[in-house]
Amino acid sequence: MNVTVKFGRKTEKLNIPKGTTIYEILKKLEINREVVIVARNGEIVPESEELRDEDKIQIITVISGG
Repeated sequence: MNVTVKFGRKTEKLNIPKGTTIYEILKKLEINREVVIVARNGEIVPESEELRDEDKIQIITVISGG
């Protein structure tokens, strides 16, 4: 399966096995899952979501202020 992952200004095409989850993508890319949210094809999804062929993933850093 192939997915496109966008994080900041960087876009990567990844070839992943069927059944791969968003959590596994974050782990593979060494992205701290506690400071991001993930959208698949424009919709926010949980880390447990399994990816499908040709998905477009956007990883968005959450910024908080005080």
